[in-house]
Amino acid sequence: MLSPLTILKFTIYNVATCFMLKLPAPQTHNILLLISMKVYGIKNCDTVKKSLKWLDDNGVKYEFHDYKKSGISKEKLAEWSGKVGYEVLLNKKGTTWKKLEPEQQNGVNSAESAFELMVDKTSVIRRPLLENPSTGEIVVGFDPEGFLRLTK
Repeated sequence: MLSPLTILKFTIYNVATCFMLKLPAPQTHNILLLISMKVYGIKNCDTVKKSLKWLDDNGVKYEFHDYKKSGISKEKLAEWSGKVGYEVLLNKKGTTWKKLEPEQQNGVNSAESAFELMVDKTSVIRRPLLENPSTGEIVVGFDPEGFLRLTK
């Protein structure tokens, strides 16, 4: 990960180069290219696709973690839950949740039981989840204002 000083030096270099070449100065959000977000989700999810397009359109670098291919650990879920609560992570509006038997739904009554379900059925995790690895901050769901907040 690049230090803030390295980012500042790079930004100053880019502005000076643009000035010498008589090019328009880069917009401040262009330094976002140096900060890489981690995006957690499922590739074929429409909300994830919309979020990835927004990140691409706004020049934000990211690494994609596909729940279907790589799964997720209880430890990571517990870390996120400590920031937003397990209830925010649990997608009760999606088809995966709705297809569960009522006994399974009612059995999710604690963080631990929610984590077990999310590890077993990753489609029940609300998507996408963006994480700034430098700060540990996260945003759950499609939230352009939240995405911008993470990149500052």
